[in-house]
Amino acid sequence: MMKTHLFPALILASLVVSTSALAETPTDSMFGTWTSLTLTGKVNDKWNWFIEDQARTRDDAHVIDPNAGFSPRLSQNLFWVSFGYKATAHTSWWFGYSQFWNKNLNGTHSMDARPYQDFLWTDHIFGKSGFVGTMRTRTQEVFDVSTTGADIGNLGMQVRQLGGISHPIPGTGGRLAVYLSDEVWFNLNKTAVTGRSGFNQNWAMGGLIVKATDELSFTLGYLGQYVRSETPGGHSLFTQNFLFDIHYNFQ
Repeated sequence: MMKTHLFPALILASLVVSTSALAETPTDSMFGTWTSLTLTGKVNDKWNWFIEDQARTRDDAHVIDPNAGFSPRLSQNLFWVSFGYKATAHTSWWFGYSQFWNKNLNGTHSMDARPYQDFLWTDHIFGKSGFVGTMRTRTQEVFDVSTTGADIGNLGMQVRQLGGISHPIPGTGGRLAVYLSDEVWFNLNKTAVTGRSGFNQNWAMGGLIVKATDELSFTLGYLGQYVRSETPGGHSLFTQNFLFDIHYNFQ
């Protein structure tokens, strides 16, 4: 079993990294929503599949107009598809592709592709306490596909590390659970599409998982996203988001 002290150590390290970056540059703060539909299922006893589509909004008009009122807008739409191979009872390898459609604040549009590879571990932790821990390491390759062809020559390489923990709420028969997680992103190189190398983003998440049936569940929560500025001295980004996901698992 993976040592349980890795979880607080991971959370502490991510907070130190993101807090240091937050103090480094001026930051634009805003509210938003991330809403998604997730579908999962089995190919056979070893292989699983995953599809997700997510729409993101931002209330960011004040960045260019300080007098702007509350005016949320659709800023991104994201799509993921992946296949996972179950290596052991607690570990799996995933191979996927994602595409991001971005509507920028100045009205322009951009699009980037992100093939990715995951190593996922999940298991009960802290003995028989009911806590479930999750660790995911993701490598992804990012390139711009906004122009006439894919800009493979400007390929960004990223590593993402997530640690999470969940626990069922007593007396709910496993239908309700709370969760906390944190994910840190790092750029392995400097490109126009991903920005400078080093620390890139931190996502802090928490909320409630509602299991309506054996197949259908909902996730409601908060996601704080800090994105480091692409260039030294530039403005970083901090979004506070309401998170809502509908998840249907095909048995």
